[in-house]
Amino acid sequence: MKNIFGIILTLLVVGGIIFYIKYQSLGPGEDVQSGMGTPVAVETNDGKTETSTAGSKAAGADGKTKAAATKAAPALDLSKAKSFEIDGFDAEVTFTIYAGIQEKMIEWGDVSGTILLPETGIEGGQITVTNLTEMLVYAEDARFEKVLKSDKLFNVNEFPEAFFRSNSITKDGERYKVAGDMEIVGKAIPINFLADIKRGDEGVSFETEFKVDRKAWGLNYSGIGNYVIKDDVLINVSLAAEE
Repeated sequence: MKNIFGIILTLLVVGGIIFYIKYQSLGPGEDVQSGMGTPVAVETNDGKTETSTAGSKAAGADGKTKAAATKAAPALDLSKAKSFEIDGFDAEVTFTIYAGIQEKMIEWGDVSGTILLPETGIEGGQITVTNLTEMLVYAEDARFEKVLKSDKLFNVNEFPEAFFRSNSITKDGERYKVAGDMEIVGKAIPINFLADIKRGDEGVSFETEFKVDRKAWGLNYSGIGNYVIKDDVLINVSLAAEE
């Protein structure tokens, strides 16, 4: 009997030591049970959003863990910045909603805006885009177009414009990560996405495709339609701007 109690006591002591060592090895914000930090959303190179952890460490080529470094975009000197005006004739912004197996692509009105870039390169630039929601067009169904413009959704009488204003553009592989605020129905929501941005002698081209959650702006359909139509909306942007 004494041997059994001795074994149990030994196991408890060893278990306590292991727990203590594990607890001491965890960094700030890490979970005792999983060894993982607080979940945060990050965007991968393919534009998808995945869950990572705050306070996590990345292994380097030498196998040692290193703290992840974030490169800040250089500040834009507005006094030296070059301005490119978005050409409405060569600009297209559409959004696609999904209802079951059906897709509805809507043209997002008249497009205007400005792209500001440093003297050379693209990183650190700024982009501002304005869409006239009162010009929303869905040619396949005039009744649905009317619903889109009504106070049930975009409420174009009160909010005739939608905006996107960037606050950072940073290099991400062969593309650029753009972060900023998208304002719809008077509500600005921070978003980020990957874009193809090219600068040449004739101006700047800007192309991207990303998804947003319509409910973040309170864009809810009435009745059963709100459950049939998916929350995710696909936005496609193709812009050309000249100096």
